[in-house]
Amino acid sequence: MEKTVITFNDLPEVVTQLRDEVMGLKSLLMQDLYKNSEEVLRAQSLQIDSLKRDLNKYHSYNHLTSELMPEMKVLFPYIK
Repeated sequence: MEKTVITFNDLPEVVTQLRDEVMGLKSLLMQDLYKNSEEVLRAQSLQIDSLKRDLNKYHSYNHLTSELMPEMKVLFPYIK
């Protein structure tokens, strides 16, 4: 590993390089966070849609049950 000697005159350039590297890393981190957030939101949206479809099925079954209940009582009076 090569040792680099930094003089006082080199400090502004070194600070600028470090600042640029930090800003680049910050930009990459923000991109990754945004991408991950998008993926999570997409997955959650798909799950919500699926649950809504399931809920609609249950509502239709519930409605059907309430319509059939009077007829079931007549046909099967011994079942409570």
